[in-house]
Amino acid sequence: MERPSETDAGSLEECLDRNARLERILSTSNSTVQKLTRRLYFDGKTGLPNHAFLERDIERAISSGDDDFALIFIALDDTFDLLKKSQKSVLSEWVLYKTAVSIKALIRPKGRVYQTKSHEFAILLNGVDRAGTLAKMSE
Repeated sequence: MERPSETDAGSLEECLDRNARLERILSTSNSTVQKLTRRLYFDGKTGLPNHAFLERDIERAISSGDDDFALIFIALDDTFDLLKKSQKSVLSEWVLYKTAVSIKALIRPKGRVYQTKSHEFAILLNGVDRAGTLAKMSE
């Protein structure tokens, strides 16, 4: 059996170094992809899934052939716009966040809440007995 030459050992070390650098690059790339995906599908202020996520979920619900779902939209009224214009943005962001938390608490586990616009929310409910569930929720 032949012993590896010094040049073979050097090229092995170079290979290992290159491999380690590639692993660091891939790790950084995966982290960047995760951050970009989060920004693409979630609202930064409320942490709720956004309109892009909603579109994806609606497409899945429709393509599954299951028609036991409902889509509800909730918009904060003009009072919120007045608050947003007259107060610091921290206050309006707090109101959005608290609204999101409240809606999520009411909806889970039957559905998912989305923030579709700056002051609008959508709710996608699954397994809906249309007449009973929607009447109950509207109360």
